[in-house]
Amino acid sequence: LLDTLEPGQGKLYRIEGIRNWEPGPIIPAMPCLKIFPNPVSKRSTIQYTLPEEGPARIVVFNSVGQQVEHICDAVMKAGIHEMQFDFGLPSGVYTVVMETANGTVESQIVIQE
Repeated sequence: LLDTLEPGQGKLYRIEGIRNWEPGPIIPAMPCLKIFPNPVSKRSTIQYTLPEEGPARIVVFNSVGQQVEHICDAVMKAGIHEMQFDFGLPSGVYTVVMETANGTVESQIVIQE
């Protein structure tokens, strides 16, 4: 049941009939990738979200485009995932790339020794 109430110039909607609804995590339609803290001295948290189950590959590239780390390559369930990762790389700016069936996302990370 949806009633439209029109006080003033705006509209208000009253929805009835939803009972026992428990909010859960909101999963975006596209993959997401977060790395923190940033800058990092060594260990960092990589948080990524997959909108649906499927393959996920996470790799790190240096500033000249060479792959320098392979973090993950697996079939993952939909949802929010988090892992700790030790970057054993020299100081510099790196690009972390996540490839999934739903698209590719990237994030820059600064490593300070």
